[in-house]
Amino acid sequence: MVRGDHRERLVATTPPTDEIATERLDIARVLFDLGRDRPPTLDTQSTRACTSRSPEAYPRQPVPKRKPTPEPTRPDVTCDVRSVAAIEQAFARELPRLAPPDPTRPPSLTTTELHEQVKTFTRFVWACVDALLPSEPAPTPRAFMGWSAEQRALLTEMAKLPSNAMVNAGDLSERLLRLGAMSFAPGDSRYLERYVGRVAPSVLEQVVEGRPLWLWLRLTTMREVRPEAFASATSRLADAERIELARLAVTNCYQLMRRWPFPTAITRIQEEEDAASLFDALLPMLSPLEDSSLARALAVEASSEVGESALILLFVYMLVRRGQRLDESVDAALAEALDLFPVHGRKLLAAFTPEKRSAILSRMEPVPYNVSGFWTYVDLLTPAEQAERVAIALTGFASACSSDVSRRVKDIVATFDSGACAALRELAQGKGPNAALAAEALALRR
Repeated sequence: MVRGDHRERLVATTPPTDEIATERLDIARVLFDLGRDRPPTLDTQSTRACTSRSPEAYPRQPVPKRKPTPEPTRPDVTCDVRSVAAIEQAFARELPRLAPPDPTRPPSLTTTELHEQVKTFTRFVWACVDALLPSEPAPTPRAFMGWSAEQRALLTEMAKLPSNAMVNAGDLSERLLRLGAMSFAPGDSRYLERYVGRVAPSVLEQVVEGRPLWLWLRLTTMREVRPEAFASATSRLADAERIELARLAVTNCYQLMRRWPFPTAITRIQEEEDAASLFDALLPMLSPLEDSSLARALAVEASSEVGESALILLFVYMLVRRGQRLDESVDAALAEALDLFPVHGRKLLAAFTPEKRSAILSRMEPVPYNVSGFWTYVDLLTPAEQAERVAIALTGFASACSSDVSRRVKDIVATFDSGACAALRELAQGKGPNAALAAEALALRR
């Protein structure tokens, strides 16, 4: 009976579920008003709902529509580009504090705060770029002195930036390249830093007839300038300066190893074409060098641990065309250079005797996943040597060849006579990873 009475009292005093929800909304509105630091505005119904326990004390209230919280507004980013001094001061003021002054102390900013600073600074840099630099692409690259004083100040300040000062820096690089400047690549002295003069001057920065030599070379590869004009511009260079100019160019200073305008993505074929275009422009510039100077420069590069493969190929190419014999000590370095620059590499190997050609290619190791390197030159060997090297390569590979290499193998095997295919027939009958490839290649043989 007590339990029954208790149950009856519970039913009689507990409001329905929707009325409880209404009460909670009223309470929440009171708290919300208190949180806004102003007196709560309670009507009579709300007050009675919060204080009374009778079922009649819970009138149905319309659910208030909650207003969305507005997003915090940020002021538009502005930059003062009225003078060189104003640009320099603005960059010094806006640059994020990327590291604490004392490495032994903890950073003064949290990761989130620092990220917000970097984003704000990125907007600031883009505002300066939009305000000062043109929007239309340039028809050709331009020398640094071709910009106005304020534009030069902006480019110089950007060249000083650390790599983590901006987000999406690749977009900025693309913009600068389209305008005829260099890539924004913090820490790489070959591009924007060299362009604005933050690297010690070299032969590439020598000005001839109002144009630096790097721009003469660029316009020559673009066929905007005749090769004879570039040869005339470099006519007063000493031997050491000619070699240094070639060295800087093949190490991609001013991005000379790539075509202009720069493609968003570049293929292996395009890389080979770009290297060949640069080589063709450099060969006349190097032609005044005596054989002895070329031989000495070649020996230095071949014996150095950091020798430039492209220079080795250039020097060897010129010496061979002049009828000079090569020492065997450069064969290993030459084989590495051939792996990188196949267009002139084929021309060079074609000028060698069969014995010399075979000795150099024996130093190149074929791989199952890439058609470059050895596979580029294998057809320059004698048929017997081709069959032997292909069979040895396919037998020794621990994995199946890629589709590109498979096509190359089939093209080569198609030229073999019956006597050269014995080793491949044996391979095709086995169970190695390239047995099926050998069988398919033999089936397609003419």
